[in-house]
Amino acid sequence: YRIQLHKKKQDPIQKTEEVVEFLKGFEYSPSAIDLYFKCGHAYYYQYVLNLKPSEGLSEDIETNIIGSIVHQVLKNFFEPFKGKRIKIRAGFEISLDKEIKKIAEQNFGKPLRGKYYLLYYQIKKHLIDYIRFEQYRSDKTDIIIEDLEIEKRCQWHGFILRGKIDRIDKIGNTYLIMDYKTGSSGRSKIRFDKLSLTDRTTWEKVIPSFQLPIYMILFLESENLDLSSVNASYIDLSQQNFKVDINETINYIFEETGQACYDNFNIIKEIILEVLKEIASPEKPFIATNDTNKCKYCNFQYICGIRIK
Repeated sequence: YRIQLHKKKQDPIQKTEEVVEFLKGFEYSPSAIDLYFKCGHAYYYQYVLNLKPSEGLSEDIETNIIGSIVHQVLKNFFEPFKGKRIKIRAGFEISLDKEIKKIAEQNFGKPLRGKYYLLYYQIKKHLIDYIRFEQYRSDKTDIIIEDLEIEKRCQWHGFILRGKIDRIDKIGNTYLIMDYKTGSSGRSKIRFDKLSLTDRTTWEKVIPSFQLPIYMILFLESENLDLSSVNASYIDLSQQNFKVDINETINYIFEETGQACYDNFNIIKEIILEVLKEIASPEKPFIATNDTNKCKYCNFQYICGIRIK
């Protein structure tokens, strides 16, 4: 007998009173909101039922470890500049290499051999290239490290937001929120020119992540600053060559200035609030995504019974 244990369509998951109460007090991180936006069922399994994602393929584990190594190395490297102007001396490569090797060995084992040596080598190459870019950038302008891997939390329109920001730079009277990316995730910028507050179909198409806007909300709320003095950026550490042109390497979330910047930020804030209200609403069940491409790397596809060809 051939038994088929897959389903083509997932039934909505209704919210009980207990679930609604849980969601009211939940602390919403960017990754939690992004997961809900991607698939309501995945959010329900991970954050409501508290099911732990399986470790999956060894490649997935290695990707997470690489991200952890890179973040730890960069935190350690920039820690001496916290509250001070960045001034990277010539010959930094030697000490940086020692730090990368030490942390890689802590994660991969000692001595580094085979593919783990190759991973270490790739991490070293990319980080040396990136620090050289930072050396060039800090020579051109005064940059002070305001904070590193800082936890932020705030009450916002009746919801609790939280997040961990990789780095905050202060350049003159302005602040730059920075988030390191170690994997090539494709499109990262919000395409505000294609975004419509009233047309939800545009949201998924042009918002790859709510991470940077939420970080900006957290920072602005905690520091009582105006939007004109803050921007945010992803730093893609997977790129092969860092551009001398700073604006080509630092992918600012807001390229516009003045009223256009305020308008775009207000739109994305309204969308975030709508998504939060939807998550917590008793009338809105958790809906599974209709896009099975999103299920391909989901930790919960076997619970759903989705068959990926």
